[in-house]
Amino acid sequence: MNHFSSNIAFLLKKGSLSQEAFGQVIGKKRSVIGSYIRGESQPNIDTLLGIASYFKIGLDDLVCKNLSRIDMDKLIPIVYEDEKHGKLDKKVLMEIREKVDYVYKYVSKSRAKSDLDNLRKLIEEKENSNIKTGG
Repeated sequence: MNHFSSNIAFLLKKGSLSQEAFGQVIGKKRSVIGSYIRGESQPNIDTLLGIASYFKIGLDDLVCKNLSRIDMDKLIPIVYEDEKHGKLDKKVLMEIREKVDYVYKYVSKSRAKSDLDNLRKLIEEKENSNIKTGG
């Protein structure tokens, strides 16, 4: 499945870039960027490579992955990983919290928000248990 149009919209929003500003970066008119976002046209391979390079992501991720979705199956094991050893690394926990909070701003589906709320609660519980145990 091609996710390019939704990904370009997500990346522009994430980077607080206007269509016009991004168009200037990659040498395209605002109307062309708008047509990419609406799925009315697709860039050529050179433009795709430039876009992927600008956002520092792989071409396959830009086209094939839905970048706005969070893969809960990957995040939850990270939170539980250190639990096996009795504590969570504060730096990792902070990074996960920042990512969850950031993605939460852009998620609109209630199911995804529910999953993120559950993950936020889990992180808060782990943070509180680390404070209590001095971890």
